[in-house]
Parts: sequence; C-alpha cells; structure tokens
Amino acid sequence: MRTYLLTFLLLLSITTAAAQGHNALKRTEMMFGVSGGATASRIRFSPKVDQTFRWGIEAGGIWRYVAEKHFGIQAELNYMQRGWDEDSGSSCRLDYLEIPFMSH
Repeated sequence: MRTYLLTFLLLLSITTAAAQGHNALKRTEMMFGVSGGATASRIRFSPKVDQTFRWGIEAGGIWRYVAEKHFGIQAELNYMQRGWDEDSGSSCRLDYLEIPFMSH
C-alpha cells in the first residue's frame, strides 16, 4: 500500500510540474528593431599599398520570434559599406547586403 501511495504522489508531482511548465511555454514574443553604426575598413595587398581606412555606415532591421521558453529565431537585413582609400588618390567602396538567419 505504501509503495502505491509513493508512486501516486510521485506521478502527481511530475504531472503538476509538467502542466505548470507547459503554461509557462505558451508565452510567445515577437520583436522588431533597428541597428546602425559606423565601419572602418581596409585591405591587405601584396606587394604593400599605402592606404588609409575607408569609413562607411552600417544599418539594418531585426526581427525576432520566440515561441518556446529556450528557443526562438532571429532574422536580420543589414546594409554595410566597406572598402579602402589608397594614398595615391584611388579608392574602392564595396556595398554589402547581408541577410543572416539565426536561432536564438
């Protein structure tokens, strides 16, 4: 009789904990945001070319969706400017569009 009572109490506590945990997982979150900043880049040439940093911008949007307590996804759309300025007067600007998709 005692073994049955302990087994029943154990199963009851596990079921109650699982039900409480399941209710906590029902909260979903969806967030939007923006990001931005400045970039400074240059490149290494062989043979060496004298150059200075090329300054540019970085801007983007962020979307995050969290469906479970410990898991979600995040997608971004970022625009970046990179490149270099040579001391001889020539320069190169590279524009990037980056679309990372990550788990969170």
